[in-house]
Order: sequence, then structure tokens, then C-alpha cells
Amino acid sequence: IFYAKWTSNAGSPPEPPVATTTYTVTVNGGSGSGEYEAEETVTLIAYEPLTGFVFDKWEVEGVPVSDVTANTISFNMPENAVTATATYKQVMIVIHKVTFNSDGGSAVAPQFIQAGYTATKPADPTKEGFTFEGWYLGENEYYLATPVTEPITLTAKWKEVVVTPDAT
Repeated sequence: IFYAKWTSNAGSPPEPPVATTTYTVTVNGGSGSGEYEAEETVTLIAYEPLTGFVFDKWEVEGVPVSDVTANTISFNMPENAVTATATYKQVMIVIHKVTFNSDGGSAVAPQFIQAGYTATKPADPTKEGFTFEGWYLGENEYYLATPVTEPITLTAKWKEVVVTPDAT
């Protein structure tokens, strides 16, 4: 036969666990989804955009956000669910034609350059009896390190080679 022996706890009984209330954050197009307690800091980060797109803004329901155009936002979790969607917009890629007018010299193929980028220096053209001195835009020498912002035509500048007859 077995008997149970009980002894009294001298202190008060343990506190029951406190139930924690969490609220849901749902994120579309970024990271930060999860369950958060009220007043907990929540940080959302927009995903890197696909090629040809840029991050535009956050559309947030359930909590005010100070700067919806920042790709990373933070807020204190309210006592309600929050839904946030990172939005992206397509970027128009503008291409400009750079034409090379060799002014009677050998042909130089045109280049098609994305706006804001630079043309690549082509091989110097050749012209019988002349030395190539560079590419000009109007009256000014054009530096190919200059970003292209509109269609342009560059013209070759030539210096005539003067042959001095032999005096003998």
C-alpha cells in the first residue's frame, strides 16, 4: 500500500501566465510580415525592384506612416492588424542616337546610348591627306565622357597634312 503525503506551500500560489495579445502585419512586396505586440517597433523593407522598375511608395492600412516614399519604414504596432503593400513603377528607358559624321572620312557606325550614359570612343576615322583631330559638337570639341542627354551628331575635325617638297 502506498500513501501520498501533502505539504502546504508557505508562499502564495504562482501567478498565472499573462496572455499576450498580438496583431498581424501582412506585407506584400517586402519583408516584415508577422505577429507583433502593441507598441512593438515594426520595420518593413521593400524588396529590390525588378529590372526596369523602381520602388514607388508604401500603401499602408491600419497605421499612419510618416514617409511612405522611403523603401524602409518603421512604426509602433497599433492594437489592430496592419496591411502594407510596396508599390513599384516602371521606368521609361530613353535611348538617344549618337551619329558620327566623318566629313568625308571613313564611315563610323552610330551608337544608341541610354540617356545619362556615355558614348564609347569609336576607332578614329581616316581621310586621305588629313589627320583626324577629334569629334566636335558644333564648334566645340566633344568629350566622350560627357553623358548623352539628347540625340546628337558629332562631326570629325580634320587637319590637312602639308607635304613640303624636297628642295634637292
